Amino acid sequence: MDEYFLLRVMRKVNHDATFSLENVLFETEPQLAGLRLEVRYDPEWLLNPARPVLLYREGLKVGEARQVDFATNASLKRRGRGRLSRRTNADHRRRRSSAHSL
Repeated sequence: MDEYFLLRVMRKVNHDATFSLENVLFETEPQLAGLRLEVRYDPEWLLNPARPVLLYREGLKVGEARQVDFATNASLKRRGRGRLSRRTNADHRRRRSSAHSL
């Protein structure tokens, strides 16, 4: 389809590189987070989760976004803070109790 006939809406990309379009959550590249972009799409594309929407900034195409797959997203292993070890947890409780006794 010719891009001139696509719907165009402005969206701000959230800090986690997602934005919402017609109650559907889309994700894009992290470097686009925080930007206001023009999203171009055909409404029929929203029926096909594999079909990306097009992202433009100042008239230039800067990327694409795909619908978030919540099932896959929920099963991803994430890096970051894990559970506190028993020793660390005990140290934390000890520090809290000594602070309250002052």
